[in-house]
Amino acid sequence: MNQQRLQAEKLALDFGFPKRYVIQDLNTGHAYIDLGLRTNANRTYRLKILLGDFPYSKPEVYVVYPKNLRDYNGYLLSDIGVSAEMHLLQPDEDDNIQLCHYSDKVWHSNVTLYKVALKCLVWLNAYDGHLRTGEPLDYYLKHQPLF
Repeated sequence: MNQQRLQAEKLALDFGFPKRYVIQDLNTGHAYIDLGLRTNANRTYRLKILLGDFPYSKPEVYVVYPKNLRDYNGYLLSDIGVSAEMHLLQPDEDDNIQLCHYSDKVWHSNVTLYKVALKCLVWLNAYDGHLRTGEPLDYYLKHQPLF
């Protein structure tokens, strides 16, 4: 990510999530954003957004806190693994769940980290709804069209 894009990303994140993120290991091949979010149900989560080849590829996003998130029935979300119904992708080696926030087919390099963070906050609020009602996240979230 070039300096101009980095500055634009920081401005957007500062606007939307002031003092709730830290960019780690920026000048390495392992750069990520550590982002704290609070849902409407007043639950706090920490996300790890792996920058990888951002903005040319979609960043992977993992929930790193709290650990061992469970579904309505008490099953570990990491054991569910990949699930379209729950909008989950493959967990990492530490069993942190990976959020599905964009389809690879619709990803575009003009999508900002701010928008990724917003979509993850929507996911977390849907997860809170799932915990309350037992409905899968698909009940709250619609899949993106694949064109």
